[in-house]
Amino acid sequence: MRINEVCSQIGTTKKAINWYENQGLIHVRTDENGYRNFSDEDVSRIKEIHLLRLLDISAKDIKSILNSKDKQGVLRTIRINKQIEAKEMNDRLMILDKLIANYDLTILDSPEATQLVSPVEEKLILAFPGFWGEYLARHFGPYLQEVIKTPQQAEAYECMVQWLDNAEVKLPLFLRLMQRFSKSTFPVGTVDPDQGINKIVNADEHEIKQFIETVRLQQEQQKKWRVRLNPVVAFVRHNNRVMRERLTKTGYYDTFIPALRRLSSAYNAYCSRLEELDKLVKA
Repeated sequence: MRINEVCSQIGTTKKAINWYENQGLIHVRTDENGYRNFSDEDVSRIKEIHLLRLLDISAKDIKSILNSKDKQGVLRTIRINKQIEAKEMNDRLMILDKLIANYDLTILDSPEATQLVSPVEEKLILAFPGFWGEYLARHFGPYLQEVIKTPQQAEAYECMVQWLDNAEVKLPLFLRLMQRFSKSTFPVGTVDPDQGINKIVNADEHEIKQFIETVRLQQEQQKKWRVRLNPVVAFVRHNNRVMRERLTKTGYYDTFIPALRRLSSAYNAYCSRLEELDKLVKA
């Protein structure tokens, strides 16, 4: 079956199906003439994905459902999370209605307002629009999705806010140029916790061994390779080094990062695993 027939039968679009493929949700066989040939199994899977997308379920969650032997169990978990989100939205709408009726800012002290709970990432982006909000979302987004529940987390969050509010860090030329010519310095929401270095953090013994061998080989190659032959690489490395030095002087690694580790157990586990891997590489 060709893609136009699939779209007509299911009521979806070609771009949606292309997106499903790009997300790794479907894998369609291509004929010798270059056209995709959708099997009955492909069509059934697309119907399933289409239904789940109508329920506003993310691609990542859809992948979990498709690969799970307990689809209903995964759906129950998703429903619980959506219930929480719906309650938070209803709470916001209730406060909004009160402000429409009487625009009185003392409502901030009301029990309803204090009950509003947002993920740490959302709170930080609202508190720090611009560079720092984008920076945090880009670099730490997957570890800022939890809400503050304990006094220890509250203390860590306040420590992070104080540092961010008082830090004076002059951006290197590279980042200033990115700010000037790009819509945003760091594209928000581009970090996937299941990709990149996290693949190594959560790797098995064989994958870790391969990773260590690759790192050591790269280190040997870098010793032989002259950076001056590649001015672009030299420029980026210089700016990264300058940024690290400036962050170090402001207490980023002594104050902000330890506070983030206290706030997020997931980030703390991530850092601990990286420290273990670093020891293995240097051994």
